Amino acid sequence: MVRRNLPLLFRLLRAQKMRVLPLLLLCATTLAWSQNPVFKTELEATEVATGTPFTVTFTLEGAEGKRFIPPPFDQLNSAGGVSESRGFTIINGRTSVKQSWTYTLEARQPGDYTIGSALVTVNGKQISTNPVRFRVAERKPFRGSPSAAGGDVFIAGELSIPSAFPGQQVIWRLTLYTRVAIEGADLISLPSFDGLFSQERKRFEAKVNYQTIKGVKYAVKVLHEESLFPQTSGEVVIGEAQVRVGLQNPNSFFGVKPVTLTSEPARLRVNPLPEPIPEGFSGGVGAFSWEVSTDTTAITTDGALALSVVLKGNGDARRFGKPKIYAGPAFEVFEPSVQEEETYESLDEMVCVRKMEYVLLPKTAGNHEFIPQLSYFNPDSNSYCMLTADPVRIAVSQGQIAREVDMAEPVTEEPESKTDSFFTSPLLFAGILAALLCAILLFFYLKRKKTAPVTEILSASPVRKEPVPSGNVIASAATYGELLRALHSFLCARLNLPTARLNRDDVYRQLLSRGMAPERVQELITAWDDCEMAVYAGAAPDKFIRDRETILSVLAEI
Repeated sequence: MVRRNLPLLFRLLRAQKMRVLPLLLLCATTLAWSQNPVFKTELEATEVATGTPFTVTFTLEGAEGKRFIPPPFDQLNSAGGVSESRGFTIINGRTSVKQSWTYTLEARQPGDYTIGSALVTVNGKQISTNPVRFRVAERKPFRGSPSAAGGDVFIAGELSIPSAFPGQQVIWRLTLYTRVAIEGADLISLPSFDGLFSQERKRFEAKVNYQTIKGVKYAVKVLHEESLFPQTSGEVVIGEAQVRVGLQNPNSFFGVKPVTLTSEPARLRVNPLPEPIPEGFSGGVGAFSWEVSTDTTAITTDGALALSVVLKGNGDARRFGKPKIYAGPAFEVFEPSVQEEETYESLDEMVCVRKMEYVLLPKTAGNHEFIPQLSYFNPDSNSYCMLTADPVRIAVSQGQIAREVDMAEPVTEEPESKTDSFFTSPLLFAGILAALLCAILLFFYLKRKKTAPVTEILSASPVRKEPVPSGNVIASAATYGELLRALHSFLCARLNLPTARLNRDDVYRQLLSRGMAPERVQELITAWDDCEMAVYAGAAPDKFIRDRETILSVLAEI
């Protein structure tokens, strides 16, 4: 193709008075690049439902092909002819030639299928694609049905199930029923879906089927589908939808009479999740799977471990919290960061895939092992289920930096029992608060020779009447460690939380439920972050006095 267009390109050069050398370089680059064509097969999806049309595209890049030969589509029905396209572009001096052949197919039987190799001739040489495999699954039966027939032609808004749980996926389908000939069906309006999170579906079965209702046979066609996720328990009413169709009318001059059809409201009963809700419940409602992996199996106490979690499920992704990973007393686990999140259609439902990464800091050397677990609710079995990953085994060797960590109070130990009623005593809370204050004052009194600026502020603070000083004092990691341990001990006792459940989210919710102002809670969380940064990251903020005063003042309000 390039050789055939060279005379035209040279004439263009002379007309524009351009230099010949740049064009020759461009042509040489184009010819060199076109000698490495890429011929591949692209499937619309690797898993489709029976009777659902899907496309397969054979694409040739980097060359112009001739005598294209498609593979035999055994046991697959063609839903249309071949669609061929080709293009030629130059971007940033690079020439791109592309041809494609697209087929629309559908499978009637479930099973595993293989699309063989397609052939095409490039520069007198025949090249082929690699075979691709895909799976065809049986379409789940749609249990919805119209509440009542509405004459010769009517529409109905139907639900896949009559009742659900908050966060469970429910399919709402707008269906046209007719036993007379019609021309066209235009969607005018949809319900607002109040109280539901909705996502429009594109890959639904749109072909015409037949259904008998009360002895009358109707032609049935699906016009629209939505995936709905209830937000709260109770009854949800899904409003009306409107569709305009053309009825054949031989008495009319135009032969078609426009008619507007309105669907009846649909009602969904949303049941609350059964009690008791297990401790550590993630909030996921539906069917879930996950993959857990680490970036290494051997680190030092100076390093960090990256734990990757890929979570896949058909529930409401917004209700599903970040799973809490308990790695035992040998590791400190930090809140994960979401690396990727994708929602796509798979067969008869919407599926969300979320990739998260956790950072784990080792506390002690040795060979450690922990088993990640995840709790969710399965509506099919009406029970809470537990996902269990393969054991994670990490060899930790001693590093050069000694990290001071209180092994008596591990952050990630297994949940403790809450049956000890002694911790509910109000006198104990007051005693812990007084002991916390005395411990801090005693610590600085004993260390005053090494931390003179801190003792000066402490000695001056009882008589000063102005606001709390800014606290530009750089304290050691050990000093922050004392403050952090005292904070953990008080919060565990006062909020009745086991050490393994002591995290910012739970503490934030507990304090808000006790009527504390959000800004005061945020001040405590900020001071908490400063303490952990100094203890575990080795970076001591220069605001120890302010953090200490903030913690004491907020804890006094609990």
